[in-house]
Amino acid sequence: MSAPESVALELGPKTDPVKGGNGASPEEKQPVNLQHNEDAKTQHGPDYRRSRTFPGLSNRPSRDQGYAWIILVASCCLYNICDGVSFSMGMFFPYFLETFKESAGKTSWIASIMMANTLLTGPISSYLLYRFGARAVCFFGATLATVGAVISFFATSVFFLMFSLGILTGFGLGCMMLPALVSVTSWFDRRRALAVGASVCAGGLGMFLYSVVMEVLLYEYGLHGAFLVLGGMILNGCVFGLLLHPAPDYFPPLERERKYSVTSQTASRPRFNLRIFRMLYFNMFLASCFLFALGYFPVQIFVTSYVNFDLYLTKTQAAHLFKLISVGNVLGRLIAMVLLDRDSVNKVFAVSISILLAGATVVCSVFCRSYDLMTAFSTSYGLWGGFTFVGLPVVMAEIVGPLQVGVSSGFFVFSLGLAALIGIPGSGYFLEFTEHNYTVLFFVSGGTICVGGLIMATLYVLRTIGRRK
Repeated sequence: MSAPESVALELGPKTDPVKGGNGASPEEKQPVNLQHNEDAKTQHGPDYRRSRTFPGLSNRPSRDQGYAWIILVASCCLYNICDGVSFSMGMFFPYFLETFKESAGKTSWIASIMMANTLLTGPISSYLLYRFGARAVCFFGATLATVGAVISFFATSVFFLMFSLGILTGFGLGCMMLPALVSVTSWFDRRRALAVGASVCAGGLGMFLYSVVMEVLLYEYGLHGAFLVLGGMILNGCVFGLLLHPAPDYFPPLERERKYSVTSQTASRPRFNLRIFRMLYFNMFLASCFLFALGYFPVQIFVTSYVNFDLYLTKTQAAHLFKLISVGNVLGRLIAMVLLDRDSVNKVFAVSISILLAGATVVCSVFCRSYDLMTAFSTSYGLWGGFTFVGLPVVMAEIVGPLQVGVSSGFFVFSLGLAALIGIPGSGYFLEFTEHNYTVLFFVSGGTICVGGLIMATLYVLRTIGRRK
């Protein structure tokens, strides 16, 4: 760093702490990087406070307390909206088929593009988060998602909904979800598993609440009227987005700053870079996430159609099964929130087991040919899926470390979005090709999930061996 970019300031009187003299040795002077203010604005956006311009001039703010709990509440509400809207598309799917009279493969693109857009835009949302701050990105996302839902009132074709719900609402939800995830992950350290678990658990609660509300809205107001009310519900995300605030920076304490040069302080701050792809563990983690989502999402979307057209259950019974998935999902997230918060629990091992059990549950669903057996499947499917969705961000943070949470979160959700984009429409066309053979579809989906669980288990083994060495 050149001289104009860095200036050493003397903090306090020149007093020898040991000898009591007025002179201070060169190594006792504490250099402070004036460029830090501009760097911090670049990292945190316009929300960054000038009161933290110079590390060491004020006490380091603590995480896991204070405003961190406000961040947690806002994150829970945002997750409630995002997951509630995304996963409630399974309730809309039979109405899409009846209203627009299109094939299952073509109609499935609505939910596919929406979920994929929510997740595939992770790297873009991550960059916007670093550039403009969490508040601005989340507010913009909530507004865009609302516009997409409202204009869906005028939809006359599947292609219209691909644009309004798929592109606009999907991208908007992505800009809401990532700031919530990064904020709560950054504001909590010791209680990170508990905080992330609570946020994602709120998403599971949103799945249940939105499934109930959407069932009533579709019955009372029809498909197009439900879109208007849905837009109003999404608009609440603007309020919760305004509560987001950048996490306090973790600079070395005042007494340790003498050991750090200006260059090392600058290098230790988080940057938007792609060096995380040099990490084998992170690449294995992404592969596991992709395969898990590739098998999990299609089951979530097609389960109501499966029980309607293959098991000949009523729409009311299908709606009840969807609610049971949501209830199991909430329960699984609660269990993960408590279990993964314990230091004695190996998080990678626990998540690998939950993925394997989720895959085994989907495989066993091919033998569930009655309403009673489907209730057991729905609860178990939601349970292990909910546990996994809480555990994956916790495992990610443990693998990459706090400095790379922002950029790694973007690619984490990108892997889930890519799986949704490929898996959901691919499953729809597979159903057409096999003349709606849901048995084979669910069997293949369960096997794909199990492969993802095996990769996560391999990651656990490699990390264990590496630590012993």
